Amino acid sequence: MPTMWMIRGDGGRLYDDFRERSLAAIGWTGLAPSAKPGVSRAELIRAYKNVEPGIKDGTAISGASQVFRFVNEVKEGDAVVTYSPANRTYSVGHFTGACQHRPELAEQGMALARPVRWLSQEVDRDKLSSTG
Repeated sequence: MPTMWMIRGDGGRLYDDFRERSLAAIGWTGLAPSAKPGVSRAELIRAYKNVEPGIKDGTAISGASQVFRFVNEVKEGDAVVTYSPANRTYSVGHFTGACQHRPELAEQGMALARPVRWLSQEVDRDKLSSTG
């Protein structure tokens, strides 16, 4: 069974961008140039500390770990979910390729992106049940 990832996209602000551009993305503009497939967590931590001198170790580890997972652990075929608080809907799709540094999208908060095939049907949050 493929892994499923939740990518919130700036708290849901990027929901429509994700669907329109057929991607899921994270920001991390300062780390994006270093975030190539195979990069180690330690390399990303060092890069974060170089970009943000004086940053607390825990903050650097947490941020670098998010980037590491997006670059190295997400696989083609894995499922992805994103949420729109404004519409109260979820969108589900599947990753179709590797992580790419997208400097042209950095200002929109999408410096690191993966292509996604989004399902056409969105899921209305209010129609989900809490029973399991």
